[in-house]
Amino acid sequence: MSVVPAVPRQIHPTPGMIESFWADLAPTPGRWRRSAFMGLGTVTALVVAWSLQVPSFAAPVAAFFGLLPSNVCTWRKLPPRLALTAAGAILGITVAGVLVQLPWLLLPTFFAGVTLVAYFCPITNAPLELLALLYPTFTAFYVGVFDPPGMPTAVGEISVAYAVGIVTATVFSRLFAPDDTAATLASALAAGFACARARLDQVTARFTAERFEAIRVEAPISSQFARDIQLLERVRQEGRYRDDVAFLCLAVVVVDHALTLTDTMDVLARHDVGRTYRRLLAPQLSVLVASLDDALRAFEEEARGRRPRETTVATQAGARWPDHREAIAAVESQQLALRRTGTLAHVDIAEEANMDAFVRALVSLADSLHLSPAELRERVTTAARPNGVALPRIDPYAARYGVRVGLGTTIAYLIGIVADTADLFNILWHPAFLAVASHGATIRRAGTRFIGTAIGCVVAIIATIAVMPNISELPALAVLLFAVTMPSAYLALGGPRFSYVGVQIVVAFVIVALAEQAHADVTTALWRVYGTLLDTAALFLAFRVVAPDYAGRQLVARFTDVVREMLQLLPQPGSAQLTVAQAAAARQRILATLPDILRLADEARAEAFAGGVDTQAAIVAGGRAVRIGYRIAAICGGRSANPRPPLSEPLQAALTSVETAIRASLELALRMLQARHTMARPGSRGYRRAYAAASALAEQPRPDLSGPLSALERTIDAARSTELAEWPPAARGALVAEIEHLQRIVELLPSLDHHLTQTILPGL
Repeated sequence: MSVVPAVPRQIHPTPGMIESFWADLAPTPGRWRRSAFMGLGTVTALVVAWSLQVPSFAAPVAAFFGLLPSNVCTWRKLPPRLALTAAGAILGITVAGVLVQLPWLLLPTFFAGVTLVAYFCPITNAPLELLALLYPTFTAFYVGVFDPPGMPTAVGEISVAYAVGIVTATVFSRLFAPDDTAATLASALAAGFACARARLDQVTARFTAERFEAIRVEAPISSQFARDIQLLERVRQEGRYRDDVAFLCLAVVVVDHALTLTDTMDVLARHDVGRTYRRLLAPQLSVLVASLDDALRAFEEEARGRRPRETTVATQAGARWPDHREAIAAVESQQLALRRTGTLAHVDIAEEANMDAFVRALVSLADSLHLSPAELRERVTTAARPNGVALPRIDPYAARYGVRVGLGTTIAYLIGIVADTADLFNILWHPAFLAVASHGATIRRAGTRFIGTAIGCVVAIIATIAVMPNISELPALAVLLFAVTMPSAYLALGGPRFSYVGVQIVVAFVIVALAEQAHADVTTALWRVYGTLLDTAALFLAFRVVAPDYAGRQLVARFTDVVREMLQLLPQPGSAQLTVAQAAAARQRILATLPDILRLADEARAEAFAGGVDTQAAIVAGGRAVRIGYRIAAICGGRSANPRPPLSEPLQAALTSVETAIRASLELALRMLQARHTMARPGSRGYRRAYAAASALAEQPRPDLSGPLSALERTIDAARSTELAEWPPAARGALVAEIEHLQRIVELLPSLDHHLTQTILPGL
């Protein structure tokens, strides 16, 4: 059976900066309340810290970071974070106390330490753990140079201040948002499936209506991907429902794809073309749409009925999952019959193109809804569950990120030492706060982050000149901090494009105006402003010097790893078969890449066209790749677990022919990804060469998959009453399951190839 390629995504123009800014400022339910809550939590941390005689900026900054929606503060996470900062204090005091006497080892050790911390606790995945380690480490290494006797006291104060901030954030988080994050994400997914169902019904009704009715108001874009990814990251940070993460990842992919396709179908329904073709296909379309509606309803019910530590089933035992293939085959057969009989001779080409695009969108949606929620959960949960204890592999992308952060922080550290002033102490902090996993996203977001830093510094200087001389009591200082924090928190709760402006305003203001205590001397504030600007410049220099990277390129690299893992599961004829444990390990590695692909796709959107990838296609390709990888691993593991009798020559030849075609398709995809994989800057000569090489491979003919599969099915049917009749039930069942896996792989591979090509070669 051939699969019709999915309809290309509708590209919506990126709104301008002014439009995006005003859109981010639009009030939403609960936003002002959450902003006031964050401001109150930050002020409480300041008051408690100063009451305990530890007037450090660490307390309000840690509290503010902990109260951000992207971070998780629970009672379960609190003890490890307190233990981390205690360990960082002990290690920092010991190592820095020795190394300040050995200055030639100071910088290399500092660089190695920051690199390791950034590798294991990146700001994108573990920001509060990063602060727990860097607060005492930075203080020990910097204060140890200028005031060795006072260094242990300074490290102890900043560690206690961090503890005050993180405890305050945890208390306020439990008071404000006691609900389980996984349940919140499940509710968001349920709302997404409900929205997709409603949009599908509305769009289909308007598309098949007898008369065209123009709708002047454009429908809003329905994607909730950014919010779902944020919630998914919170679930990963909590670490309580590790078995659920894989299923939730695929559910995010399915929701985003369904919403995107309904947006596309809405655009097609708004085209003023003829209605003849639609009328002729209406009976078949209604069956397919009803089948898709049932599937979306089942996913919605699965999400709404989810409870922590429970595995729910969307369909009752014995219920039959809608077979979309039958409905798709009926639509395609009717299309073919209409063409053969000449019924479409008088149909305008625009109407036919519109109808074909609508059908392709429905087929693509059916591909995403092939498995029931219960079966999907069972498969990915089994695949994600570790089979034994194994050392984690070194992640080269995380290592490169850690090196950049370490180099940027070391450059800032060297500037502070050369300047020979303790007032530049804050020069170490911003590289760790600013850096994200890719050079492209860091540079693209540099403008908004720098604006936030500049605003925070200006507000701090104004407060130092005009307000601080008139402040003599702690409550007045708390009111000032609340006045700055609350509007900044409101901005931080907006869209991803400007949210970090609000974060940086608070961080810069607290570091500049309240570093160790409230200063009325503008000279100290100006030194801190210089430190803030210099460390930001040091970070960008490091990201420019050390292998400049982009989230788009990292997406290509991740897909390359996934396809390579699939090929390892399909050894060449005559090669040794992988064991069950090896197949399970490869399956886990494939599944583990999906959260990274989704995160990088979200990050690549900040790079816009500079990333050189289609992020929407990457999301779909990631879901397809995981499903194909699971089925290939299931075939490999099934053969090892259930040895079968030798196959006859015709049956072995037919099976080898299918596997060869699958392997050839994956090898072509791998060569295309490897050709496109380049560290060159998007738009440069090297990038254009890689793009041209990948385009040439993309234009090559694909192996025939359906022909060998049909031949295998005929051979199997012929052998059922002869050769296979004598097989043991376990071996026969394993072969039948293998054929089912091969059928689905053959159906999914063209879709994976299409979306991979669209991902790495947008506009081809």
